[in-house]
Amino acid sequence: MLIIDSNPTVRPPVELPATVVTSREFHPAAVYRINVDNDGDAQADVAFTFTFSELESGAQTGTAY
Repeated sequence: MLIIDSNPTVRPPVELPATVVTSREFHPAAVYRINVDNDGDAQADVAFTFTFSELESGAQTGTAY
């Protein structure tokens, strides 16, 4: 079982240095990828890839592959 939960509006519960940039939206030029190794050979057997649109009217859309 794999559960993915993301809430970009939640801030970490710790103080971060001023040099760490946090954002409430996903970067539209980034590709977010989660690799899953099912057999222990250090190679991804399954990959989940997510991309997001530009922020528009306070919302973003996402696509999962």
